[in-house]
Amino acid sequence: TWLTIKDGMVMASAGVDESNAKGKIILLPKDSFSSAEFLSGKLMKKFKLKNLGILITDSRLFPLRAGIVGVALGYAGFRGIKDYIGEKIGRDIYKKTTAIYHGVNTERFAPDVRCESAEIDILSIGSLIKVKGFDYLIRACELLRQRGIRLKCLIVGRGPEKEYLEELIAHLNLRDVVEIKDPIPHDNVKELYGKARIFVLPIAVIDGAPHGIPNVLTEAMAVGLPVVSCDVPNISELIEHGKDGMLVKEKDPEALAESIKELLNDANKRAAIGQMARGKIVKEFDARKHIQRFAE
Repeated sequence: TWLTIKDGMVMASAGVDESNAKGKIILLPKDSFSSAEFLSGKLMKKFKLKNLGILITDSRLFPLRAGIVGVALGYAGFRGIKDYIGEKIGRDIYKKTTAIYHGVNTERFAPDVRCESAEIDILSIGSLIKVKGFDYLIRACELLRQRGIRLKCLIVGRGPEKEYLEELIAHLNLRDVVEIKDPIPHDNVKELYGKARIFVLPIAVIDGAPHGIPNVLTEAMAVGLPVVSCDVPNISELIEHGKDGMLVKEKDPEALAESIKELLNDANKRAAIGQMARGKIVKEFDARKHIQRFAE
């Protein structure tokens, strides 16, 4: 029996609901549990379960105890999270853990005819929080401008770092280079991907916490947009440097600027990396394939 957990509550995952779960998933309302004791003890007793598997779809981990026979990791749970489980909970659970990557609708996010816009050389999307590394992107843009490279960078998102980031843009006199806009409906995001020349998300590890694979990276790759991110756990599982994307050292504006410059100056390389990125997502991150794997 599998229990699906997302954001601290039990809910359907990837289109699976009570009508098609076929006994593999238990769906409970949000307030049906409040502790790991309920999950691993009372839940098994209530439903007369001999074994219980858990699908964790965020990076927060519930303490596990005897009777939990396996953990399938989705969304932010990848090899880095699996290692985290091994360290925090024990190697026995680690051995029973399978990584199931979150998926992308590869039909919806398909590489339609691209229409690169002079208004968006660099696109970045995400919550305006430290882990997204937007300040390093802004500083990289300053370095590129100092080297005589004309560019436009659009950051889309909101969050607690917005005031700081806008002050940094003003301090570096980059208001004509970097713009921050509020989030747009998800249905309109694909259009932005189509207009950009490259997508950049310089993820940074904060306080040692593992970071998942952001949806925006997989979506950008799915539409054939070349991406630049950082060589940190989990992100390096998505991107193979120089093949289907570019990875740089985290928190390093200089390295970030060099990779951005390399892609902006080479249309052929952008096209080649974008094509390989699309292939990677179709092969390893197609949502339909993951649903089938989970169902089995």
